[in-house]
Amino acid sequence: MASDAVQLNDAPAAGFGAALKRLRRAAGLSQEALAERAGISTQAISALESGLRKSPYPKTVAMLAAALGLDQAGRGDLEAAAAHSKAVRAAHRGRFDLQGGTNGYVPPALTSLVGRELELTEILAGVERGRLVTLTGPGGIGKTSVAVEVARAMTQRLDDGAWFCDLSGVADGRLVPGTIAAVRGVAVRPQQHTTTAICAALRTSTTLLVLDNCEHVLDAAGALATELLHACPGVAILATSRRRLGISLETLYAMPPLSLPDERTAAHLTKERAQEFGAVSLFVQRATAANSAFALTDQIAPDVARICRRLDGIALAIELAAARIRVTSAPEIARHLDRRFRILRDGKRDAAPRHRTLEAAFDWSYELLGEREQAFFGALGIFADTFTLEAALDVCSPGADELEALEMLAALVDASLVVADTQGHTTRYRLLETTRAYALQRLERSGRHDLIAGRHLEHFRRLADETDLSSDLEDVRAALRWALAGGDVCAGAEVAARIGVQWEKLGLAAEGADRMEAFLAAVPSGEALLLARLWAALSFLFGNELRYAPALAAARHAVAYARAAGDETVLFNALRSCAIFSAWEGCYDDAEAALAEAEAIALERPSPVRRLQLFFARGHVSKRRLDYRAAAAAFMEARELARSLGDPYREVNATIHLAEVEHEGGETDSAIARLRELCTDRVLERIDHEAVLANLAGYLAARDDAAGVRAAARELFTPGTPVAASEVKFMNVAFEHVALVDAQHGALQRAARLLGYSTAWYRDLGSPRQFTEARTHERLMAILRERLTASELEALMAEGAAFTIERAVQEGLAGDDRR
Repeated sequence: MASDAVQLNDAPAAGFGAALKRLRRAAGLSQEALAERAGISTQAISALESGLRKSPYPKTVAMLAAALGLDQAGRGDLEAAAAHSKAVRAAHRGRFDLQGGTNGYVPPALTSLVGRELELTEILAGVERGRLVTLTGPGGIGKTSVAVEVARAMTQRLDDGAWFCDLSGVADGRLVPGTIAAVRGVAVRPQQHTTTAICAALRTSTTLLVLDNCEHVLDAAGALATELLHACPGVAILATSRRRLGISLETLYAMPPLSLPDERTAAHLTKERAQEFGAVSLFVQRATAANSAFALTDQIAPDVARICRRLDGIALAIELAAARIRVTSAPEIARHLDRRFRILRDGKRDAAPRHRTLEAAFDWSYELLGEREQAFFGALGIFADTFTLEAALDVCSPGADELEALEMLAALVDASLVVADTQGHTTRYRLLETTRAYALQRLERSGRHDLIAGRHLEHFRRLADETDLSSDLEDVRAALRWALAGGDVCAGAEVAARIGVQWEKLGLAAEGADRMEAFLAAVPSGEALLLARLWAALSFLFGNELRYAPALAAARHAVAYARAAGDETVLFNALRSCAIFSAWEGCYDDAEAALAEAEAIALERPSPVRRLQLFFARGHVSKRRLDYRAAAAAFMEARELARSLGDPYREVNATIHLAEVEHEGGETDSAIARLRELCTDRVLERIDHEAVLANLAGYLAARDDAAGVRAAARELFTPGTPVAASEVKFMNVAFEHVALVDAQHGALQRAARLLGYSTAWYRDLGSPRQFTEARTHERLMAILRERLTASELEALMAEGAAFTIERAVQEGLAGDDRR
C-alpha cells in the first residue's frame, strides 16, 4: 500500500502546535521574533504552540507561513496540520452534543429538515441494503442536511453508531484518512499508515461513516472507502458529493429538487395546498423564522410558488430567498429573481462559506472543473432549454470532436451541473434554471457572450429546415430575441421565415406572425429575397388564424418581393397563397390568375411537392366558388399524393378538407364516416388530431347526435391538465357544438355560458365563424332566444365570457346537468 502519511514527521497526528514549534526552531526564531514578523502577538504564538489554542484561523496560518518563509509544499503541510487540529477539536466537541454519549458523532441540526420524507426513507433503505451510497446533486440541493438526518436515524440502529466526517475543509487529499481517524477517535502509532489504523480499529465494528463533501478529494475518499469496505464487513458508508466516487459497490442516489407545483398549479396555488410541496413549505418555514410577521396567504402563495419554481427547488436558494423576507416582500423577490446572484446573499454566519451566498455554492463546483470544462460549461448557458450533444458541440466547442464534447458533458453531468435525459431516442441535456443563470453570468464575464450567441443562432439557421420546434422552441425564441436586440438580424429573419409552418403546428401561429412582423420592420429594404420569405410565412400564419384580409395583403407583398429577387420557389408559394386568400375574400378572378401563374411555374419545374401544393390551392378556390365536386376531387388527389409521399400532416389535412367539402355539399353522413375512419387510422398516431375531433363534433351536432358530440368532446377535452397551445383553437371551436346539444336537452344556462365564452373568443380572434360553426351558432341562438329572456341570455353570456379555457372545459364536460 502506498504511504498516505504526511510529511513534517506526521504533523497531523502531532497537531498544529507541535508543527509550528518545530518550524519556528528550524528557522532559528524565538516566539517574539516570529510574532513580530507575522504581525500577531507573542501570546498568540505561545497559545498555539502549547495547544491552548488548537485551531487557528486560515488568515493566521497564512501570516505564519509567510513569516517562516515556507515554500509551497511547506505552506500546504502547515495548512494541513491546522485542518487536522480543527477536525480533532470538532470531533471531541461533537461527541458531547449527541444523544447516546460517545456512540457516534453527528452535528446538531440547526434547522428542521423540510420536504425530504421520501428521500430519507429511500436512502435509509439503500444504506441498509448496500455498503456504500453516494448522494449526488448540485450545490445547495440539501445533500448534507439529508445525510445528517440519515446518520441521526442510523445512530440508534447500529452498535457503534454513525460518525459524521466533514471533508469540505480538507484541502489535501492525503489528509482524508487523518481527518476520519480524528473524528472516529482512532489512535495512529508512529510510522503506522493512517488507513491501516482505521481499518484495524473498525474491523469488528458495526457503524456508519458519513463522508460529507467529497467532490474535491474524490481519489482519496474513494481509495479509503475501498479499503474500508474490503477490510471491515460491518462498516457502511454514506458519501455526499457533487461527483460520484467512481468505485465498485457504489450506489448512486441523485438528490432531487424539493417537490414543486407545476406551472398551472403554481399560478393558482392557495395557502391550503402549499404544504403539499416541499419547496413551498421550506420557503414558508424559513421566511417565518426570518420575519415573525410573515404569513402565507392566498394572495402571495402564487408568488412564493413562482420563486420556488424559478429556483428549481434548490433548498439553499430557497432558504436565501426566504431570508430576504426581513427586508422585502414575496412579490418583490419574485420580480427580482433575474438578478438572483445579487439578491441571494443572506447566508448565516454559521453556514459554510460556500453556502453563504448562492453564487458561492456554484463557485465551489465551478472551480473544481478544468479550464476547458469551465469554458464549455459557461457556453452552455446560452441554451434556454434542452439541447443535444450535436448542438453543444456545434455551439460551444466547434473545434472539438464528438468524443471530446461527450467527455466534457459527462464531466459536467458527474459534477451535477448538467442533467442528462436519456428517456428518448436521443439524449437531451439541460441546465437547471439557476445553474443556467450562473453559467450565463460566467459567459458574460468571459467576454465571449456575443460569439457564442452568434454560433447559437447560426446553429438554428443552418438546421432550420430540420429543427423540431417542439423540442427547441425556447432556444429558437432566445436566438430570435438576440438577433433583434443587436445580433445578426438577417440570420434571425431567415430562421423565423424557414420555420414558419411549425409555428402553426404548435398552435403558435399568432406568436409566429408577431415575430415575422418584427423582422419585417428590422430587415434592410434591399434584402428582397429575405423579405419575400418573411411575407410569405406571415401570409400563411395569418391565414391559419382565419385573418384572410391581412393574409392576402401579406401574400401580395411576398409576390412583389419574390419577383424583385427573381426567386421562382418563393414566387410559386406566394402565388398559391394569393390564390387561396383571394378566393376567401371573394376576388375569384384574382384567385384564378394567381393559380394559373403558379401552375405555369410548376409545369416548367415539376415536382411531387408542387403538385401536392397545387391540389390544395385548387381545392380551396373551388370550395369558395361552391364547386364542391371540383373541390372534393382536388382534396382527394392531395390526400393520395400526401400518403404516397409519406407526409401524414398533409394527408390528414387533405382528409379534413375533403370531409368539410362533403358536409357543406350536403353529404354530412359521408363526412362523419370519413372522420371516424380517420380517428382509427394509424396516421393519427403521428400527429395531433384535435382538428378531426372538433370537426367531427360539428357534423354530429348537425345530425343531432348528442351522444356522439359528447363522446368527441370527452376525447378532445382533458380536465385538470394544462391546455396546450396547439389545442386551443380546436377546443374553442367545439364549445358551441357541445352547447347546442346541451340547449337541445334543456341545459340552457350552461349552453348560454359556453356561448358567451365562444363568442368572446371569436371577437378577440377578429374572425367570423366558418360554415359548420356558423350553422351550429344559428341553431343555438334560436333555441336560447326562444327559451331565455334577453336579460337572462345577456347575463349568462357575460358570465361565460369571463371563463378561462380550463373553466370552459369543466363546463363543457358537465354532461346532462340541467342547471
